[in-house]
Amino acid sequence: MRFPPGLLLLLLPVTGPAWADIAPMPVAVVGDPAPRGKAVTPWRMAREEVQVELFEGFAVVDALFDLEATGPAPKLAVGFPGEGTRLEGGRNQVHRPLLGFRAWVEKAPQPVKAESIEHVTRMGPEGHTYTKRRKETWHTFQLKPARKGTKRRVRVRYAVLADPHRGDGWSSDEAFVDGSVHYVLATGAGWAGDIGEAAVFVVARPPVSLDAVRIRELREPEIDKRPGPDAAVTPRMPPGATRTMKALRVGRTSLEPETGDNLQIVFANPSPRRAVDGFPAERAKVEAAALAEAGR
Repeated sequence: MRFPPGLLLLLLPVTGPAWADIAPMPVAVVGDPAPRGKAVTPWRMAREEVQVELFEGFAVVDALFDLEATGPAPKLAVGFPGEGTRLEGGRNQVHRPLLGFRAWVEKAPQPVKAESIEHVTRMGPEGHTYTKRRKETWHTFQLKPARKGTKRRVRVRYAVLADPHRGDGWSSDEAFVDGSVHYVLATGAGWAGDIGEAAVFVVARPPVSLDAVRIRELREPEIDKRPGPDAAVTPRMPPGATRTMKALRVGRTSLEPETGDNLQIVFANPSPRRAVDGFPAERAKVEAAALAEAGR
């Protein structure tokens, strides 16, 4: 498959919000939980449609995935990457926890398990090796066995806190004028063949303004950090993206996703916001609002 690169990867414990495509056998493939370019199932993702709703301090994702069995398909574990999963190789960003994660197959609610994977890497020259450990969470559910040609629709919905858009530098007491979230496409690379069609719609809920939303593929240069709330927002969209009065749309066909295809979405905070991780009461307030919206 291929979509301008996308998956999550990281070494250092700096959190970053993200969403991602469902992946087949996410826990079984421990060596590479998002088996980029290597199909591990006869299921093909014929189409996906993702809506990312931007709220003040968080976002909610509601995604539909249309799967088709290209051959006899045994029972299959399906999962979404969550807390601790890398966003991009070489960058210090990992998933925040997914809030209120739910999944449906053909409109039937599915039991979901949060499963932990530990990655152990030995590094350094012979005689001076050391071990690095990293844990990540995958939210998993099951697809029942199916005959060739069977079609199934999978839906997921959840929320995630936004990170401040820090740019090249920041101070510990800074109030940030922009928030940042990611949508990861690379984890869809393990399905058979390519992704027939992928469409990501970004919408803004008041008081967030769609006019102040910028999107980039991770293969593209960073989005500039605005110096203050009154600084102009320079429009930024990936190639081929379109805008309407109600949404921004990023669409691809015959996609074979890689990490460069992953999307970063930067949006203006209605008023400058602190990074909530250091402020428990503020974080609890934003998480409660996010859970309420995710539960709708």
